[in-house]
Amino acid sequence: MAPKRLIHTRLGALTATAVPLRHYIKKDHKGGEQEMSSPLTTQNGYEVLDEKKQQIRLLILQPAPNLDDPLVTDLKLVSLLEQPKFEAISYCWGDANNTRNIQLQGRETTITASLFGALRRFRLDDKPRVLWADAICINQRDTPERNAQVRLMGKIYSSAATVLIWLGEHDDYTEIAFSILEDLARGASIADVQRDEPIQYLTPASLLTIFKRPWFERVWVVQEVILAPEAEMICGAHKLPFDVIRAIAALHTEGSDVAEMQNTFENRFNLDIYVAMRNHFMNYLQKLNGIERHKDDAVIAAVLFGRCRNLKCREPHDKIYGLLGLLRLENDIEVDYSRPILDVYRDAALGYLRQAQSACILLDACRADFSSPGPDWPSWVPDWRVAPKTRSGTSAGWSDTLSYNATLDVMSIAPRVVDSNTMAVKAVLYSVLDVVGETMDPYGSAKGTKAQRVSHETLTGPDSCIPAASKVIQQLVSWQSTLQVSDYDFWRIVLRDRIGSSSQVPISRNARMGGWRHMTEEDCEPCMKAWHELFDSQPTASANDTALSRYANFFQGLEPYLVDARPFRTTLGQAGQGPCNVEPHDQIAIVASIPSPMVLRPVPGGDGKHFWNVGPCYVHGIMQGEAVAALVQQRGSRCRPADVYEEIYIV
Repeated sequence: MAPKRLIHTRLGALTATAVPLRHYIKKDHKGGEQEMSSPLTTQNGYEVLDEKKQQIRLLILQPAPNLDDPLVTDLKLVSLLEQPKFEAISYCWGDANNTRNIQLQGRETTITASLFGALRRFRLDDKPRVLWADAICINQRDTPERNAQVRLMGKIYSSAATVLIWLGEHDDYTEIAFSILEDLARGASIADVQRDEPIQYLTPASLLTIFKRPWFERVWVVQEVILAPEAEMICGAHKLPFDVIRAIAALHTEGSDVAEMQNTFENRFNLDIYVAMRNHFMNYLQKLNGIERHKDDAVIAAVLFGRCRNLKCREPHDKIYGLLGLLRLENDIEVDYSRPILDVYRDAALGYLRQAQSACILLDACRADFSSPGPDWPSWVPDWRVAPKTRSGTSAGWSDTLSYNATLDVMSIAPRVVDSNTMAVKAVLYSVLDVVGETMDPYGSAKGTKAQRVSHETLTGPDSCIPAASKVIQQLVSWQSTLQVSDYDFWRIVLRDRIGSSSQVPISRNARMGGWRHMTEEDCEPCMKAWHELFDSQPTASANDTALSRYANFFQGLEPYLVDARPFRTTLGQAGQGPCNVEPHDQIAIVASIPSPMVLRPVPGGDGKHFWNVGPCYVHGIMQGEAVAALVQQRGSRCRPADVYEEIYIV
């Protein structure tokens, strides 16, 4: 059955993506980022904006009957306080060397082909269109104006009648992709929307042509669409209400629906298709749904910093400024691109602490190397420039910590800021690391991105991840020697006592989808069976696709738990795992308001009260408050859990 045909327009009434003019991104041949020149080069002067009146400039796009007619535009000064009518553009910059000319205020002006393509599609036939695009509407040569306009960015997008999302020109897959998205938004399953040609691959190929576009990778677009009263997604001659994407995110990223979608991807498509769909399609939907559900929370900063850390921007300041319209930290953060990045991130961290009244920022702040970002950088201030790549040292891989209760419900004692470099927390100093084992480093010299390493092509090619997966198995043998626990406890430590609530096989690509539950002895049996089978007969690069997929499935299921992790035993005899930078003599601490234990490092020559933050850890036997309960019992019936905590300092 042919897909329902979408409405075609020449999109004279559509728009482009608003990219704050200081952070334009150009992809190099490896997919990295290069600094760009400004998108608009003109000798035209700009009228001075009155910041007190919340003035902005609007772009008046003059009408024309033909798509290829010259673009003619003007600027108009307005105040947001007067509630002007306009549409805001959200778009990606593109190649700075690929430019086109337009008429602006009667003079020829050069803009990038990306913005040019958007404007020609958005132009109306019969009347001017009033738009806001930061590339043109902000005087990018005026730093004070730029700072002031960034402070207004949230209000600009929330005041726009519609936010027009420009994804670029359409291709052969765009129409069917939008049709599939409409079906999914109506509640159809991913299995129901399979198209006929070619049978298995048209659905994922179509969706990937949309969700692999650079717009979905940018920090700034998060607030642009979340704050939009209405948003429309435009791809060449096709358009789709963004509410369709919101509906899919709400319907298909929780509970059994997400497991069903993941299983369909895994069972019907080969490994490279599965990985691409997971990394681009499912991950975006989950990010969007998580932010939408929490956008009105008092602790929205914690949600945004966790979910948006791996999104891209050119200037490191934009990791914070690009979310400012959602963070509710306007009184904590000064927008000034000349400020040192540490000052900007410290202000954001302080705002986070005041908003959340929690020490959980330590989960975001831990890092693998204390020499980076520098000796003056407090260990409780996250370096948001560094995107999480593995679970160690980032909150991304510790999304399950809320199901732990190491504090025994002592969650309401807020941290205290002592000075610009010191944070005081209440903690139980429980035990010290005694024996530390081998860091799980399966990749070594493996080349390529994480997605490439686990794709079907690289499994069977020269950059095969077969050696990496084999190394995982070898290193698990080393872990068993370090931990010295039973097979049952070993797998509970490896998986941090968490499996997906909808999963029957703990080690699986889908094991973490649809919620979490504690492991049982029965859960460990499939782990041990798969472990022994793979240990006894490890496939080679010449193996068939089924064997490789099964092997990669096991490997991928383990990866988020183990990559860059390190096993340890404590002086009290407990076994566990922590970040790759744990060392003997590090302190295990149970910190009030953080569900999981933390590894802290005593400051050399200190008083035993000052520590560096190393990162979260799993310590078998104390994750549900057993250690705190034992201390309370020792002190007698009048002792409350909060009484056993003492103040320490994180520097």
